[in-house]
Amino acid sequence: MGIRVAFAARHGFGPLKTNPENTVVPLRQPPLRLMDNLACEMSGLLFDLDYRDDLAPYLHWHPRIGQIQDYPPLLVYADPRHCTGDYMSSRMEASLSGFPQLARGPLDHRRNLRPEILGPGYRKSHSGDEESHRLVLFSSHDPLEPLGFLWLHRKIVAATQSNEIELRFGLRTTYVRPEYRGLGYATALVVAAAICCGWELRHQSERPAVAERVIAPVLEPTEPGCDQLAATMAARIQATIDEVLHRPGRTRNIAEVLDLRH
Repeated sequence: MGIRVAFAARHGFGPLKTNPENTVVPLRQPPLRLMDNLACEMSGLLFDLDYRDDLAPYLHWHPRIGQIQDYPPLLVYADPRHCTGDYMSSRMEASLSGFPQLARGPLDHRRNLRPEILGPGYRKSHSGDEESHRLVLFSSHDPLEPLGFLWLHRKIVAATQSNEIELRFGLRTTYVRPEYRGLGYATALVVAAAICCGWELRHQSERPAVAERVIAPVLEPTEPGCDQLAATMAARIQATIDEVLHRPGRTRNIAEVLDLRH
């Protein structure tokens, strides 16, 4: 398990042409938990990501920051109904055909990419302790054109001889279409995943069943070359712990848990 990275709204509408030079949600509403959203088979818009409000701490170092900071907000969907697996597959394959000089990663092959796109965007174990969710990124400039996607994995592990509950998060496939790479979209996907992890942390910490237990967030080990994305995700999860949870002794800092587990 790890990250495989290739650096790369509504029903019934056909695709629109997207200009990569103009692309990086809309209403700020109290979000449903990602897990609740998909468990109820309600796929759709989760939230927006704006550079100044959400992404600046994680992209200030980017060599193309002058361009990125002026992009319109990004839209983060959970398995969007307006972008079926077949439609997304056709858009991804069009990118591979149209930009072969940029398609050089292991996922830039149809046989490797299609299994990540086709089929449901929500997978759950029989026990319910493990779930995987596919997040898809769009620009509000063109909300019908997928920029990339990410698979987020979550597993709950209850320690048998302590009062800790490990909440394990893992980034699996992270893919950005070739023509949109180098613009910070992989980082945006990871920030989106970390926001969803924050929802889950808050939900688990408020469950009566774990009132006397400590929540220990754990980030699964990543594949070589993905350290920057893992660090971004850890930093965003820690921000949730610091700013939202405020439960001394009830939620471990992710940095502490990483030191213990890795």
